Amino acid sequence: MSATQTRPPVVPANPSTPSRGFAERVRDAFGGPPGQHATGVGNWVNMPVLLALLATLTWLVTTIRQQACLPGGGDGFANFCYSDLSPIYTALGGAGNQVYFDSAIDQPVLTGYLIEVIRFVMGAFGAETGAVTDADASTFIGFATVVLFGCFLVAVFATARIQRRWREGVMLAVSPAVVMTGLINFDLFAVALTMVALALWSRRNPVAAGAFLGLAMAARIYPAVLLIALLIVCIRGRRVPEWLNLLGAFLLTWALVNLPVMLLAPAAWTESWTANTSLGSIWYVLGQAGTEVPEVGDLSTVLFILACIGIAAVAFLAERRPRVAQVSYLVVWAMFVTNADYRPQYALLLAALMVIARPNWRDWAIFSFGEVFYVFAVWAYLGGSLDSSAGDGAPAYDLAVVLRMATQTWVAAMVVVDIWRPARDPARTRGGEDPGAGVLRGAADAEWVARWRAYLIPWPVLWGRFWRGEAEPGTPALAPLAPPMKEGPGGFREIVGVWLIGRASIVLTGAMVMMVLGLSFFEIIWRWDTERFMTIAQYWYPSIDTTYRAFYPGWPMVLQLNPVQLFGLSSDPETIRLSIAVWGVLIATACSLVAAAALVKLGGRWAAFGWIFAPMAVFTMMPYSESLFCAFAFWAWQRARADRWWQAALLAGLASTVRVSGLFLIGALVVMILVWAGIDWRGRLRRLAWLVVSVALLGAYTVYLYLLTGNWSAWSQAQEEGWARSFTMPWTSVENTLKVLDPNGSYVDQPFIMLIFVLEAVAWFLGFVVVGWCVRKKLWAEAAYVAVQLLAFSTSYWLQSVNRAILIWFPLWVMLAHLLLVEPKTTLGARAQTVFRVGWMVISPLMMVLWAWLYFTGEWAS
Repeated sequence: MSATQTRPPVVPANPSTPSRGFAERVRDAFGGPPGQHATGVGNWVNMPVLLALLATLTWLVTTIRQQACLPGGGDGFANFCYSDLSPIYTALGGAGNQVYFDSAIDQPVLTGYLIEVIRFVMGAFGAETGAVTDADASTFIGFATVVLFGCFLVAVFATARIQRRWREGVMLAVSPAVVMTGLINFDLFAVALTMVALALWSRRNPVAAGAFLGLAMAARIYPAVLLIALLIVCIRGRRVPEWLNLLGAFLLTWALVNLPVMLLAPAAWTESWTANTSLGSIWYVLGQAGTEVPEVGDLSTVLFILACIGIAAVAFLAERRPRVAQVSYLVVWAMFVTNADYRPQYALLLAALMVIARPNWRDWAIFSFGEVFYVFAVWAYLGGSLDSSAGDGAPAYDLAVVLRMATQTWVAAMVVVDIWRPARDPARTRGGEDPGAGVLRGAADAEWVARWRAYLIPWPVLWGRFWRGEAEPGTPALAPLAPPMKEGPGGFREIVGVWLIGRASIVLTGAMVMMVLGLSFFEIIWRWDTERFMTIAQYWYPSIDTTYRAFYPGWPMVLQLNPVQLFGLSSDPETIRLSIAVWGVLIATACSLVAAAALVKLGGRWAAFGWIFAPMAVFTMMPYSESLFCAFAFWAWQRARADRWWQAALLAGLASTVRVSGLFLIGALVVMILVWAGIDWRGRLRRLAWLVVSVALLGAYTVYLYLLTGNWSAWSQAQEEGWARSFTMPWTSVENTLKVLDPNGSYVDQPFIMLIFVLEAVAWFLGFVVVGWCVRKKLWAEAAYVAVQLLAFSTSYWLQSVNRAILIWFPLWVMLAHLLLVEPKTTLGARAQTVFRVGWMVISPLMMVLWAWLYFTGEWAS
């Protein structure tokens, strides 16, 4: 470029341009966007033809996959392709039998009519319709497959027409959920009718939409909840008369379909609606864990109603009226996750609604993964492959249920975010309108909506601007937590090296104990609370001693993920116990590295070094809960100081499932928000609102114990029964501790117990030093975090477990790093610092080895 040439002006990025989505990033990885000479896709692709082709290929895969499970073939569960179609045909009986009148089946009336039509068509083609042989059942399945393929095509094209976008049709046409569940039963029939109803609604025809929705309910009961979704948006958009027209057509159509069977075969009609199973629901998982929830039907109904109230609140108080598809997905999702019956094929309707509620390929992939994983798991479970050898259910199947609901809940969360932030909604038109609104298109909100939103402005949790906030994120002034001096180069690799040295020291100590005392690996691990955590993991709470309820379930749940127990590799209790022990050591050790990495962020590498070589570091390698709690809690604090509150809240909530200390962590985070300078009241409330997630996770175990025992105080009773931890005045607690240290007392012949209690008192006193240092540094939240734990220890019978608690006191290790690195102002201070440095670097590792020796040999180690 010559000196006279000028550079082209730099065009600034448009902040309103949406970020690239998942599909765009994948496209860029495989060649990037089309070039300037590329021919447009619309010039050579006929979208209806492409849509039909994709749907046909998907259905071809579905059909081929089903071949292994035809009647007389292989085991449907073992081949992961079970179908109800063959049992349905078998239940019909002979040629003269009519559905409902001669043969009762657990299918709604319109589905029964469809089955009769299929049998009639079979007869018209010369096929046998009255026999119940495998060959005739296969013929029925073949005809049903063709009919369901037609339903699938109708659902795909109706989905594309609802919001007038081919993209949604493509997403449904290639859905893995269809491949996995499309031929389990006749649910695609109901899905097709439902999507046609929504398409008719989008074309401003509520009466026809109501008629098709009535037909959908006559085929399956769950599409009826879309009435709730449409009512919510119609109330906000002042279109209740149109909704009443839809309701009238719905009721009339449903009644016309059902009345003949209802009047002439009432028993068969009742059976067609009442056949249920709890498989796939969260209630089934609780039952597997030994917690039988009474009156599940009533409880699930109440939860569904509460969920609908919450969805209505979100819809009414959002800045713009949510799209019909968004509210529809949320209502159907709420019904499925609270229902006592959630079969694999039910998610077909959710899959269809998902692509119009959240047309995003990333979320489509997340949703599809959950469905595919669950279908494989449920067939393996029903086939007996996932049964636990210990006889305590099937943890792998329970994990699949939770994962499935988690992926569906993720999509629901993204839909809620789109509702609150309509500018990021990928399906709205350029003017921000809902393309599937139908009679709601252009409708103004009801006047009371604006009044309610104005009235609720002081409550940012319910206000649209809650999500944006008023304060600048990351700008509030917090007192510095990291040491004031630069520590020089170093990074994660250096931490890993020190961590390996520290863990190797503990491993060598354990090896020495095994050689000297002739103990096995399991014998040096099976100590104190390790035995309790592992027993909970192996047998769970209902079948073991009630005092074990004092231990929170987060760590035992992680221990249950050991390979032997998860995949049922052995039925021998000793083998399972050894697997839990090995798994616990591995996970605890890995979590200690994660916690150390967080300490580097919080207080520098010397804080991490001190924690790695803490005197009681052996507990961060054993199957104790300290290591997992520290990994969650330390990173929660780091994320909070970085002003990333949704991450901090989630991590704090996870920490709260591991130890009751999570309560103190959440309280300290509240203090951090309240003392954080530079935030207005809206910013504080916005940050505080995130902690609702933490509180919910903290309270989940209390609710579980209540469902198990009927007693809200079950945890505190377990503490009192097992460890005499009833409320005691602080001075009495100190007095009881001093009695243990009495040279003429009851423990004079047990010097190690006396030594540990001396160190308990030292650790307790050290806690006050940490609180004072934090107050001096104006680290109010850190001071509160330690102070409230000191108060809790002081109100127990005696000072117990304080030694282990200092592992979770991250302000202690930050304080020690400060004392190690701060520049002394006097010669005496420099000498004192040198003594402190040498003493800490020598004494702490030696005490770590001594403490490990006490633990491995079975001596009292706090």
